[in-house]
Amino acid sequence: MYFFQKIMERVKSPEVQLLCQISVSDDEYKELLKYIRSKISNLYMQVIPVPDLMLSITLVQIAIRRYDEGNYWDCFLNEIGVEVSVAKRNYLGQIFMKTLRHFNLFIIEQEKGSRHAYVENIKAHAFVPNNYLFGYFDFLFSFYDRNLFRQIPENLEDSIYEMIDFMNDSLSLNSDNVRIEGFGNKPPKIYRLLKATKNVIAQCSPVTICDLISEHLIMIDEYYYDRKLPKKDNRIASGFIAWCETKEAEINLEPNINRRRKAIGVFYNKPYFEVNRSHEQAFIVIPSQKFREEEFNGSAFIKLEYDNKTIKKQLDIYRAYGVFVSEKLKIAIDNIFASYRIDIISSTTRSFKIPEKEYRLFDEDFTEIQKLKKGQCYILAKKGTSVKSDLHSVYVNPHHDLWDEYSYSNINEDTVIYIKNRPISISGEFSEEPIFEYVSKEYILYSGERQIQTAYKHPIISFKVAKKALAGTFIWCNNNRFCAKMENVSSIYEFDYDLENCGVSIALSNVLDNKDGLYQIWIDEPGKHRRLICQYVLITSLRCRPEKPRFIFCDKALVHIIGDYDITPLNCERVSDNVYSLDLTSGTEEAIFELLLEGVNYTLIVPLKVFKYGFSKQWKYRRENYLWFPEIENDLFVFMPGATRAFVYLGNEEECIEGEKQSNGEFRFDITDFVNKIRQSSSAFANINLKYFDNKWRNLPLFRVLKRLWLHKFEMVYLNNMVRIISEYEGKAKLKVRISDFATKEIVTEKYLDNGSTDFPELDYDKLYSLEKIQVIPDPFGFSDQSTSLGVIYKIGTIDFSDLTNCKMVIKSIACNGVMLNLDHIYTVYNLTKISDFTYIGKLTFKPKSANNSSKKIRESDLFEKIRFEIMFEDGDVNILYLHALEDGDWTEIWYDAKTNKLISASDDILYTSTNYERFIPLYEDITDYNIEFRRVK
Repeated sequence: MYFFQKIMERVKSPEVQLLCQISVSDDEYKELLKYIRSKISNLYMQVIPVPDLMLSITLVQIAIRRYDEGNYWDCFLNEIGVEVSVAKRNYLGQIFMKTLRHFNLFIIEQEKGSRHAYVENIKAHAFVPNNYLFGYFDFLFSFYDRNLFRQIPENLEDSIYEMIDFMNDSLSLNSDNVRIEGFGNKPPKIYRLLKATKNVIAQCSPVTICDLISEHLIMIDEYYYDRKLPKKDNRIASGFIAWCETKEAEINLEPNINRRRKAIGVFYNKPYFEVNRSHEQAFIVIPSQKFREEEFNGSAFIKLEYDNKTIKKQLDIYRAYGVFVSEKLKIAIDNIFASYRIDIISSTTRSFKIPEKEYRLFDEDFTEIQKLKKGQCYILAKKGTSVKSDLHSVYVNPHHDLWDEYSYSNINEDTVIYIKNRPISISGEFSEEPIFEYVSKEYILYSGERQIQTAYKHPIISFKVAKKALAGTFIWCNNNRFCAKMENVSSIYEFDYDLENCGVSIALSNVLDNKDGLYQIWIDEPGKHRRLICQYVLITSLRCRPEKPRFIFCDKALVHIIGDYDITPLNCERVSDNVYSLDLTSGTEEAIFELLLEGVNYTLIVPLKVFKYGFSKQWKYRRENYLWFPEIENDLFVFMPGATRAFVYLGNEEECIEGEKQSNGEFRFDITDFVNKIRQSSSAFANINLKYFDNKWRNLPLFRVLKRLWLHKFEMVYLNNMVRIISEYEGKAKLKVRISDFATKEIVTEKYLDNGSTDFPELDYDKLYSLEKIQVIPDPFGFSDQSTSLGVIYKIGTIDFSDLTNCKMVIKSIACNGVMLNLDHIYTVYNLTKISDFTYIGKLTFKPKSANNSSKKIRESDLFEKIRFEIMFEDGDVNILYLHALEDGDWTEIWYDAKTNKLISASDDILYTSTNYERFIPLYEDITDYNIEFRRVK
């Protein structure tokens, strides 16, 4: 009972989107196995499936602990030790999906042609099964090493969004391998990552993915730099420790490898200086650069300009995670004090400027830093430049006329060094502007009508004060005060050009508690009025994360507020702990809250990026299933935040219309030409697509324009002693059928169809008919309706799903692991024989698809003399659970050959002679969906 309460409380937490986020001990796992065995033995499949959290947790835990590769249900059966029929397994899958929907958990977006994908969702909720952990950490380290350049920022979202984009592209390959492409001399690398894991990364909430993956990237970062291993308190940590034991050589963890972090100020891709001190040689280093596809034209080079010199160098490029990445480049230079311009050029140009300075700062490895740091630092200054400090230094005046070198070994908070009388400290060069290094980009805070500065950490303040008044000068923070001059805290600067005054810099984090609230910082100098230096709100733990980086085709936006704060929503509603929903159709694109902090009310605004579109600026937020052609207008408006250019196109991307930019992110398109083309086309529908550029070119389907009714489903069935036509169609017209006796050709009935089920008591169950489908657009004035034939079914009869022996089964498409297989042939099962209530045997034949459109009759060829399948009813649809062929007395899976686009036998010689194993896919029952149709033949 306690365990059930624990998982029930946990699953209701807003941060839980995957069942693997609920930890299960070994003892609890044993109890879960007992529970599922009891559940299976008492399973009554005639009732509608209901949610079962314990059962669903068990299915996921079996995937975590036992799944390797192949068929999940084999692992399941081996683990529970109980025989479970295919029908029961699918019923368990239905219960699992009901549970996910009930608790609003992650569900893989289904591909077209996919029925239910129960097993893919079970594996997705495992995220990474134990047997895939090594491949996961291989992949994650590669991402860390190549894409982040081994520096993890405080906010990882941008880089993880790149991973999400990469995964979306990678999913087009029906494989558990993730290929990181090579480029130039770089060979490609392949990592083993379960396809369900890829689906989670691509489709789950970015907030959840960032939380999951950030934790694992930080584990890698701490081990790489600090040799710190996590505690073995969960399976991920245990798997990481085991992975580290085998990967030391790959991740360069030998003791003699320098793994020190770069100092703050050396940015990810900003060039910096290095010095080989023993050879007195200076270099400028171009760190690894990232190029998106649209920024890369096949090659990249740098152009370096300084002292009237120009140097050009080619960059060595490889491809990783959807971006192109360059190798680090070092270029020898002869003047580290000059101004530099560095252009990184491909199809776009990225420029960096390094200003001329009399000095450069370096760490103990002689890598440039931007500010002094505690401990050991070096200053290289132009010859003759004045460098002074009270701190003891080692001065080196080399014979070569390049620079003077100063070595400081005991730099601390109160160290001040004067270079040409300009003071520098660990706070940087002296400036009277407060330095806020940790500010939020996620939200805006208002006090009344005025926006107020926020920070995660206290700033560095600097000010001038009269020397004679320094000892009596105080800093007031709200109602508390402290001396401006404090040993080991304040940096005091002398000015040769201003002998009366001195400068003071203080990192407030060294003297103030890290307590949230409003801070007003005043300077109280004797004989003068107190003056305000700055005011800000310290808010250390508040994080505001929209559910998506951009809300496209959404009329609601979810915002996660992380941190223990008193928050009241003003224009949105709370849907669960720390999660709020904003109605975008209300016209606002920012979530507004009242924040009560230390007794003061603030207005907290979280800006959102929201996509909208429509005609005559009648904005739509959601994409409708279709646009009925008469409703289309010539002026289309699109609002895409952050986009700088936008186009719309029909089928051919080259024939597009560029949008006229109205304001930031808003575009107007004159689509008159498209309207005329659609009107003149004989096609039933057309697709209008959007192509836009923000930081890369992206494509987005906008409208599916329907010119006539589009039928998704059309069946004549016999249910409850009545002939019925089941139809599902789209379009703002009526659908009528004209039914004739197949033998006599006489019209039996004409009737309008409901979108769903329509009764036909006048039809005979045993007879065959001809049927014409007719679209009718009513005349609003009542004079004459407009009728259009949508085609004739030459022979149709009722289908009784309790006995399909008078039917054939046509396989219209097959999806494996959610990916549609490319079938060049039509597969049909004839001679159906019923062997139980839901199981049939028949003969499988095939013929080329082109034969349907050919006037020449092509005979069908036999593929299997005997195949067996089981049908299942779900939500009014009939599906088949598996398709097995009889081979040497055994029922075996059918295989798919991706090279020939054919179904083949499990005993086909090519499976044993070909060395290209990836081309063959076994159609296991738990990963394969068949889109089928039954047709009467007698």
